[in-house]
Amino acid sequence: MESLPDPNADKDKKEPPGNDPEGRMTFTEHLGELRIRLVRSGIAIAIGFVLCYWQAPNIVPLLMKPLTDPGMLDWFDVVPEKFSDTFLGGDSSEGEMLEETGAAETEEDHDDAGTEEEPEERGVDLIVLNPLETVLVYLKISAFGGILLALPVLLFELSGFIFPGLTRKERTMVRILVIGCTALSVIGVAIAYFIIFPLVMPYLMAFAPEGTIVQLRMSETTSLLLKGFAGFGIAFQFPMAVFILVYMGMLTPAILKQYRRVAIVGMLVASMLLTPPDPLSMLMMAGPLILLYEGSIWVSYLVLIKRRKNESDDDIPEPTKG
Repeated sequence: MESLPDPNADKDKKEPPGNDPEGRMTFTEHLGELRIRLVRSGIAIAIGFVLCYWQAPNIVPLLMKPLTDPGMLDWFDVVPEKFSDTFLGGDSSEGEMLEETGAAETEEDHDDAGTEEEPEERGVDLIVLNPLETVLVYLKISAFGGILLALPVLLFELSGFIFPGLTRKERTMVRILVIGCTALSVIGVAIAYFIIFPLVMPYLMAFAPEGTIVQLRMSETTSLLLKGFAGFGIAFQFPMAVFILVYMGMLTPAILKQYRRVAIVGMLVASMLLTPPDPLSMLMMAGPLILLYEGSIWVSYLVLIKRRKNESDDDIPEPTKG
């Protein structure tokens, strides 16, 4: 006589991992995916590190360019005379003498024109105080540059890991944050490189007493520039922080207005810590931050309206059939 099948037999069977009908992954599978994505990110950083170390001798002059490039100062013709003579290879007294006398060039001058030395390119004297200093500077530049070059891969791997567990609205929020943070970082670094440092550093070096030879240590100068660029990139994330807090309901436009003075003092203190030790550079960073704060108040109104609209849409009941 054949035995009847046990109805409870299927309950004792364990389904193999990864066969969840809802497509969910087990904890072990999450760890495996995280390991794979971390390995890919590490490989991307390593490739960026090697490329930056290979080009480090060419990257150092680019980093030092803001120190001797007047930038905006040329537009207003306010380059200090000492800076012009020392770093740009110019001689203002000789130029004035030629303009006053209006002397014409002789044939002898034409003959000697080919042998005259060309004016020196603007530059800065970097000194190295120990044999390992140059290698350490190259490693530091390669570490920063490697992370920057690998940033697209890092963002892609991070998004690929967290997106499956997010809702559609949360994915949209993450995309906005990634794009906004990246854009603001680029803007902050660009402002520091093309405006702030070319405006501040030449004046600071021109204040050296007469007869002083201006020489900069490579490691300290590189650290100063990299910290300044990173500081501006981080400081410009302020609007995105306000955006997140307003969207989460932890901040309102009224609170931002109420604590405006406290925020301005905090931005001045942060600017003092993230910039070279002089009032001009501190104000050059604090100014854009204050403008960003005022802009964040207006953006917070838009975020608040959008959030309330989404909440009202979620409260609308779905139509029933029949």
